[in-house]
Amino acid sequence: MFINGDALAAKNLPVPQTFEELLVTAKAVKSSEMSGIAMRAQAGGNSSPPAMGFVFSYGGAMVKDNKAVFASSEAIAAVEMYGQLLSQAGPVGVGSYEWYHVLDDFLQGRAALAIDSSNFATDISNPARSRVTKQAQFAVFPRVPGRTPVPFMSHWQACINSKSRNKRAAFLFLIWATSKATSLQTAAAGLATTRVSAWSSDGFKKAFGSQAAEAALTNLQNADVDRAKAILFHPQSRPILDAFMIGVNEVVNGEKSAKDAMTGAAERANAAIRG
Repeated sequence: MFINGDALAAKNLPVPQTFEELLVTAKAVKSSEMSGIAMRAQAGGNSSPPAMGFVFSYGGAMVKDNKAVFASSEAIAAVEMYGQLLSQAGPVGVGSYEWYHVLDDFLQGRAALAIDSSNFATDISNPARSRVTKQAQFAVFPRVPGRTPVPFMSHWQACINSKSRNKRAAFLFLIWATSKATSLQTAAAGLATTRVSAWSSDGFKKAFGSQAAEAALTNLQNADVDRAKAILFHPQSRPILDAFMIGVNEVVNGEKSAKDAMTGAAERANAAIRG
């Protein structure tokens, strides 16, 4: 979670920790010049990571036993909160927002709060790209009271093509590229890797920013790998995610209730799974 500290300080508000606090804070700081919060809401699977973090944190899942399960009461409550945040405190036209809209709004001081990829921290902390470097703050993913937050976790992957003529060389390269030593060097350049040791290193904290690095590491440790893998590695991952975000978009735009939207989305996703 990215915070414009000046916007919250002007209203004498602390950094929100729960989803309800986030909603209250986002609504309080919203103005004609600045939205209260920016998050992805475009009707396509690429926009799904923040919303999936809401679903997981409310106790829901995306896929279980080869079925889309985001019509559960937990997922419906999560999407309802997501819709309230963006419809009541989000920017104009947020239904078309992808990650680059979210990042640009925050960099330009047009959003008081934002939730998206931890990698954004390097841009936010770069005065050559950001107007809010001095007032930017970083915090862990919000939570339901009494529960630990469960942000969605994913990362880019390097793979070896099954038809490669140089599998051994490619494998040896990947061993080097993902080794602890190489990861520490990569982290020192401010790039996130898949190793906790790299995220915890002094070099990464210096390049990424200590507050952002601490928040990102906490989010990484709170993430549920199994729930993330269930959707990421599903053979019908893309149509499932597309169906999910079409439903989220309908809620954000006020076209349907969260219950109706998620019920329809799960039906479409399960139809895709059945083929």
